Amino acid sequence: MFCLFVYGFLAIITLITMIHTVNSISLSVAARTRQYGAMRAVGMAAAQLKAMIFAEAATYTVLGFAAGCGLGLPLHAFLYNQMITRYWGVGWQLPLSTIGGIVALLVFTSLAAPFAPARRVCRLSVAGSINEL
Repeated sequence: MFCLFVYGFLAIITLITMIHTVNSISLSVAARTRQYGAMRAVGMAAAQLKAMIFAEAATYTVLGFAAGCGLGLPLHAFLYNQMITRYWGVGWQLPLSTIGGIVALLVFTSLAAPFAPARRVCRLSVAGSINEL
């Protein structure tokens, strides 16, 4: 029952993280709609605009993964050593399968999140996106 509670809690945290990523990218694109319109006015193609939004999402993903691993893995090792190794003698190992699952989820999220905002900004006319408030 405890494992069900812990994994359910982790699933909820994962879902919140994915929603936050999608929301962050959408808000970022919405905040810079005027700049995107200006770039399109001077000749930027829709494909280049989409590539720029996807690159921004990839940057968020890579920096978030680096910060998460940089802070989370030492904390995980410390807590594991304090709670598990001390009492049961099982040593901490780098959780490669878990990190692999996280990377897969991050790649999926960073590829899926920019689709709607990029499509929305590319469908706006140049004048409409510059006049966007």
